[in-house]
Amino acid sequence: MKNQDLKGTGLSPRIMYSEAFKRAIVREYERGILNKAQIKAKYGIGGMSRVLDCCRKYGKLVYSRGNHGRPMKEPQKQRIKDLDILERVWALSQRVFQFITIRYSDCPFIRFLCKLTTCP
Repeated sequence: MKNQDLKGTGLSPRIMYSEAFKRAIVREYERGILNKAQIKAKYGIGGMSRVLDCCRKYGKLVYSRGNHGRPMKEPQKQRIKDLDILERVWALSQRVFQFITIRYSDCPFIRFLCKLTTCP
């Protein structure tokens, strides 16, 4: 489809940016100088995920795809599932804390933590 064919369709031609430009905006974003919306406004970048795509390709940080699965249709079942996960995390954290208190019982800081949390 040519640029002339895009008129009246609500679409705009895809602008190609150089690799150096993409790396520059990623560097600016990862330094925390500007957020994605500010970078888009500053450089006139269109699209919903153009900056994020550049960050995924050229960035040093990890940018997840955000696909964590679809929530269940029944909110009650989803709530039960979420609570089950929380219960497992809580049980694991208790086991880790118990291991640390036994392994490092002679450490003053651990003894102090035990007094705060009423360890046996």
